[in-house]
Amino acid sequence: MPAKDIPSLVDKEGNFKRSKVYRHSKKDFVILGEAVAEVDAQYHLFLKLVGRQPDYFEGHAVMSENFRKALQIVAERYHLPFLDFPIGNNIKFKQHTYFSPYLGGYKDGKIDENYDPENALLNLIKYSEDGTTRMYISHAGYLDYYLITHSSLTIPRVKEAQTFTSSRIKEFITDNNIHLVRYSECL
Repeated sequence: MPAKDIPSLVDKEGNFKRSKVYRHSKKDFVILGEAVAEVDAQYHLFLKLVGRQPDYFEGHAVMSENFRKALQIVAERYHLPFLDFPIGNNIKFKQHTYFSPYLGGYKDGKIDENYDPENALLNLIKYSEDGTTRMYISHAGYLDYYLITHSSLTIPRVKEAQTFTSSRIKEFITDNNIHLVRYSECL
């Protein structure tokens, strides 16, 4: 969508507002109709670029009730699962799938410089004794100029990318007969 059509979602330069703007706002500034239009436009762009529907909709970084509602509206419109995202236990995803998410890289709402994603991931898997499906929320990636200048979540991204390619994690998965599951496989 052109920035002029979604002013509640963009800053003065026409860029999407950063997640910290949402976290620090005392009120929900998102206009529901604008959010629905933008989510719908992104859905159609995804179809064009990837050639298939996304596996689900969610928006954990955007702390806005209206944005959450927009995601749900568009997900229902196209018969897609919506992962409603309060951090906690037993979040319903599909009819028979509940997640207990773990959001790494943060401590007391701030970026944790001592975050060790490899050990966090191994511990999450090892101590999942109750049969609950654990969901490791990751922001793994390599940094480019835009991310360095626009995100406060930089070092944890690189650490997570390293973790997901480490031989220790691969060996642990193989040695413990762990089946990695795509969202589309959940029931």
